[in-house]
Amino acid sequence: MNYIFRLLRAEIRSIIALISAHKRECLLLLAPLFLLLSIVNPFADRKIVLAADNKGSSWYQMAQSGEKYLNDFGVQLQIQTSDGTLKNAELLADSSSHVNAAFLIPGALTPKQNQEFYSLGSLDYEPIWIFYNKKKLGLIDSLKDLAHYRIGVGPVKSGRYVLTKKLFELNRITIQDNPNFIPAPLSQQLESLVGGDIDGLIFIAEAFDKNVSKLMHNPDFAVFEFPDIAAYEKNISFLDAVKIPAGSIDILEKLPAKDISLIAITTTLAVRRDMHAGLQLALLMAAKEVERNSQLLFFSKRNEFPAYVDPQIELSPVARHFYDLGPPAVMRYLPFWTAVFIERFWVLLVTIFAVIYPLIAYNFGAQTLRRDLRYAGYYDELIDIDKQLFVNQHVMSVELLRELNVRLISVEKALRAEIVIRNETKHKHFLLLRDAACVRADINEQIKSRDC
Repeated sequence: MNYIFRLLRAEIRSIIALISAHKRECLLLLAPLFLLLSIVNPFADRKIVLAADNKGSSWYQMAQSGEKYLNDFGVQLQIQTSDGTLKNAELLADSSSHVNAAFLIPGALTPKQNQEFYSLGSLDYEPIWIFYNKKKLGLIDSLKDLAHYRIGVGPVKSGRYVLTKKLFELNRITIQDNPNFIPAPLSQQLESLVGGDIDGLIFIAEAFDKNVSKLMHNPDFAVFEFPDIAAYEKNISFLDAVKIPAGSIDILEKLPAKDISLIAITTTLAVRRDMHAGLQLALLMAAKEVERNSQLLFFSKRNEFPAYVDPQIELSPVARHFYDLGPPAVMRYLPFWTAVFIERFWVLLVTIFAVIYPLIAYNFGAQTLRRDLRYAGYYDELIDIDKQLFVNQHVMSVELLRELNVRLISVEKALRAEIVIRNETKHKHFLLLRDAACVRADINEQIKSRDC
């Protein structure tokens, strides 16, 4: 272990010396690497600010479900409340809001707004529920008839309002200046519906939403079932037909009493286009785990979501790779962020190796050259002693032999001093010591023969 430590210390000293001697060349080699690092930004701020909806909403609950999985990836999640998809889009487009992810309904936004974001895919089906007071209105079977009554819709700057507007426009009804359509927050309108101040209510929620269950259990209210549901799908591309099976809300009370056909939207998880790829991948994997482990699947099958269902927002390249190839294979063996770095920047790593390896190889060569130059003088001295010993062995006096021996001892002492000072243990100086020992043996043999 000490040997390895000494070797590493010697190599570090050599590399530092090499860089000091070749500063210009090293800068020319390393500058492109630093430039590339600044462009690709491999280091993320591991925080996600997700714009959801009001507390208690299905979007807010969905965000809370993903928080645990994001924490496992070392990502901090902050849930931002809002008034719905339009406000979420505003927050996501505003860099000063710090919101970098949001739940959106792309169909409620303009094409220009949708172009500002990346989609990580859709997360679930959410029906458009229309509850009305059946005791007061009787059975309603068309949106045109429903428009004659006081209907609660979302605030003007909400996805609920925009979707309501599109549905009624297909029936040649404009809601903007129609006093029968009353925009207000959902919590307020639920109270107004139960209290009789409005006759119907339109909102978007999952099948297991507590407000859906509460209204379904109230015998005064009925769910509007869309007629010609396939026609609505064809005219509004982001709508999907879903079915609420009889008794699926409450088996004991058999609610609903029969199958109900509804139209639904899919919630899109959108992110800023400059969001770090590692954070996007963490969101995707958290969404996958939430859906996989959910006990509240209603319309979708397990592992159906997340999926790229609504193409109105461009799919993120990270999400495309995830859907095509799955998560990085190295994630099975390495921590999340290490795996993300290797997956994204293996080209960069290869480039760095291509630059560093020649430097190291050059350093090894330079170190060997410096070592050879350092020992060249010892070689010359040893060769000169051996040459004199060989050429003059028959005429050389004992005094001259002893002088050569003194020179040889001097070489050996200097060589051993080099070994101690430089902590060198395995290099050509071993050969020098061996050769010096052989020459000294010859000198001593000749001295001994002369004395005899």
